[in-house]
Amino acid sequence: DNLTFSPTAKAELERLFDKTQTLMSFAQKALKTDDHKAAGVTLVIEKEIDELVFQFKLNHIKRLEQGVCLNDSGLVFSDILTYIGRMNDHLCNITKGILHIGKR
Repeated sequence: DNLTFSPTAKAELERLFDKTQTLMSFAQKALKTDDHKAAGVTLVIEKEIDELVFQFKLNHIKRLEQGVCLNDSGLVFSDILTYIGRMNDHLCNITKGILHIGKR
């Protein structure tokens, strides 16, 4: 199937991908160097991503209601938002482990 996203949906995904890459960079730094400051930054970024995912889901519902997005594309978009959220949660679980180990 040839699914397409609206320009707004594409921009939202791009923003999430950029934030996720930033989070991944800080998580990697924290893991490689036991950098607790970088680990702390990941928690802040993850919260921002959660807020974006929530807002983008609301935006998505509005686009569906307005007929801007198609149902099939909409399902894929919604799944991507969910998967990005989960991926970022996993990255933060890793950095929380680093912070927890540092408290010992």
